[in-house]
Amino acid sequence: MKKFNNIGLWMAFVFAVSGMIGCDNTTKPNDKKTSQTSGDHDHGDHDHGDHDHGDHDHGDHDHSHEMGPKGGHVVKFDDDKGWAAWDHKDNEDKVIVYLLSADKKQLEGRKVTRAYFVAKSGDQQKEFDLTATDANAEGVAATFERVDKALLAATHIGTELIVETADGKLHVAIEAHNH
Repeated sequence: MKKFNNIGLWMAFVFAVSGMIGCDNTTKPNDKKTSQTSGDHDHGDHDHGDHDHGDHDHGDHDHSHEMGPKGGHVVKFDDDKGWAAWDHKDNEDKVIVYLLSADKKQLEGRKVTRAYFVAKSGDQQKEFDLTATDANAEGVAATFERVDKALLAATHIGTELIVETADGKLHVAIEAHNH
């Protein structure tokens, strides 16, 4: 019975958070235009309903940061172990992660044994495994994704991305993403 209650609490939490999701990201990562000068970027045809992404503040989420080569929010792994970009397609319930080169201008595959997000709520923790979508025969991949409403909701409140390689685990905190 206790296991059922924990699952019920987790699902109630996820549904409550998913109701707070505001922006409907409908672009394909390949369609996003990027600019890496002075921290500004163009959202291309990215639809944000009745607001734009000028220089106003989004509370916990600021769009003045750098975008990846296929779109997505660029993040640096702890201990300077590399770069990634993560993106979300709210209308598809999809979260995508791209591993990036040192200059952050192109995708750079790695041999990854596991890539996943960890979401925490109080003493509860849930892991969301990602699937490599471009792995070669040696297992080297640069793009990972998952279609999951609960993961999408978790990215809106903050999660941690972990990528496991032969050299160890790469960690990066994903800040709350609300707009």
